Amino acid sequence: MKTSSFVLLTGSLVANLALVAVIVSGLRREAAVTLAAAEAAAAPTTAASATHTTAPSSATAADPETWNGLQGGDVAASIERLRAAGFPPKIVQALAAELVRTQCAPRRVALNLKANEAPFWMTGSRDPKVDAALREINREQDEATRALLGADMFGQDEAYATRLRQQMPGLTPAKIEELQRIQRENQEKRADFYAKIAGIGTMNPEERAKLGDFDKALVAAIGQALSPAEFEEYQMRLSQTADRVRSQFQAFDATEQEYRALFKVHQSFDDLTGPMYAPPSQEEMRRRSEAQTQMNDQIKAVLGDARYAEYQRGTDYNYSRTRQLIARLELPPATADLVYDLQKDIQARMMMTTGPNRPLSLEARNAERAALAQEAETKLTAALGARGYEAYKLNGGTWVQSLQPPPPRPPLPGRN
Repeated sequence: MKTSSFVLLTGSLVANLALVAVIVSGLRREAAVTLAAAEAAAAPTTAASATHTTAPSSATAADPETWNGLQGGDVAASIERLRAAGFPPKIVQALAAELVRTQCAPRRVALNLKANEAPFWMTGSRDPKVDAALREINREQDEATRALLGADMFGQDEAYATRLRQQMPGLTPAKIEELQRIQRENQEKRADFYAKIAGIGTMNPEERAKLGDFDKALVAAIGQALSPAEFEEYQMRLSQTADRVRSQFQAFDATEQEYRALFKVHQSFDDLTGPMYAPPSQEEMRRRSEAQTQMNDQIKAVLGDARYAEYQRGTDYNYSRTRQLIARLELPPATADLVYDLQKDIQARMMMTTGPNRPLSLEARNAERAALAQEAETKLTAALGARGYEAYKLNGGTWVQSLQPPPPRPPLPGRN
């Protein structure tokens, strides 16, 4: 390529970037003008009238013809002109989303003003009808943007689509789009449900059951959209059970084979017990406790005794916090195991001290507890250092405080 051609091309690219900056800046100014007008009027405005607002100032829009052509009433035509001019897809997406948002802004602002009419010294209560209208505007905005951009659509569910592509690269674009739709519709139904019960407090059994129905409907719809093999992998990688299992495995280095086997055990537990949307009753607690014991036995059978001991340590929340602290203190990673083993040893001896099989006097028990507390402090300080020991007591080491003997009770009034 000749030097003159390269200079011309470079100049063209710079000009395009400058034009994009001017247009985006103009769109933002246009939105601000529209919002200000809506606030002043404090009255709803139709989406069509939002396109005939005050034009941006000459300081912002260096090319009025370009700006006027872009916002010429028909957003779809404007988008096609941008595409034909060779603008990058992300720029087209941003401009389309901004234009649609600007059209919806007056109605949204008017509703927000109505929702906050209470005097400044009083706490206003939300009007369910206003909240429902705001959600409907959001839906209209999303649908309008999707209609304009089609497969180029980006928004709140793009993160979900990105995760789908990462976790299940074999899914077709059509199936990803279908799963996005299913997820979006389920979230909208949940939002409507929560809006209806807002401010009520604790949910009643029927309302808790309704949340369970949302979960079941979501899983069923995803199962219908995927093949049996795809659905099994989806459950293994992207279900709520998968997220929970992975969060527990932060300090347990499971192999893929172990994860797959343990996931099925955890999934059976979740299927049996279901999610908790409220504090469980005594019967529910008993049932969950029995299911937990059964699950632990199954995990032990899968892993074997030695690996199960590592699993117990790795899924202990306090151990996970201790590992994070050890890394922050820049101590050897094995220090976390040393601290964990010391905790188990001290606590086991503590149980023997306070257990019913040792009929000791109160003074003798307190003396043994004090000795265990001193031993724990000495060994932990040696492992972590004085500064690390103080930090540990606040990050996974609350058990150390429980070793201290309880303070003596004050004498009853009137007694020496």
